[in-house]
Amino acid sequence: MNQNFIFVFILLITLSIVNAAPFQHDKKGIQFKKCEGYPKDAEPDLLTVTVTPDPIEPGKEETFDISITLKNYNITDGTFLDIGYVDDDTKEGLGFFSLDICSKTKCPIEVGSKAGSPYSTTQKFAAPTKLPSKYTISVLQFLNAPDIGIPYSCAVASIGS
Repeated sequence: MNQNFIFVFILLITLSIVNAAPFQHDKKGIQFKKCEGYPKDAEPDLLTVTVTPDPIEPGKEETFDISITLKNYNITDGTFLDIGYVDDDTKEGLGFFSLDICSKTKCPIEVGSKAGSPYSTTQKFAAPTKLPSKYTISVLQFLNAPDIGIPYSCAVASIGS
């Protein structure tokens, strides 16, 4: 009788652990990767992006820490940082934030030595109030000019399953 009770108890514990495992939070958090789909000779540099809190809370203030080592271009007047949220299923824009970089820092920021020049910024804004189960966050840095259609640098993160 005692052995049966112990067996049933261990079985229930094991089943509850196995059942809960798929729902555990991804400890890696939001992972940004290089943007794809651009010509090889005009591929944007990868931005390093960290978002807090992670996971993103709809309607709450989010902090984006963004950095890059400038190797191929200068940040000049008219260079913008754009952050957008897009629904993966409908491709509908969910939220958008745009910043004229030179309105927040002294420009130009020029490419330095062979190692490059570091640039970083921290921006805070409210996440969209409604977020679907699957969405993408894009962070782009580009010169706002009619003939420029490719960002200097960018990063994307896919959220959800």
